[in-house]
Amino acid sequence: MFAENYTDTVMDHFVCPRNSGVINNANGQGVIGEGGCGDYLSRFREYVVVVK
Repeated sequence: MFAENYTDTVMDHFVCPRNSGVINNANGQGVIGEGGCGDYLSRFREYVVVVK
C-alpha cells in the first residue's frame, strides 16, 4: 500500500474503521458486489420518524 499518498486521517480511518457492524432492527438494507470473491458492500439503514 502506498501510505505516503494518503493523509494521516485517511490512513487512521482505514486502519481503525468507524461505524461498522450490523443494525439488527434495520428497516432498509442494500447489498452490492460479488460475495463469491469477497468483494461486496452491505449497508444497513434505520429510519426513525419523529412527529412533532
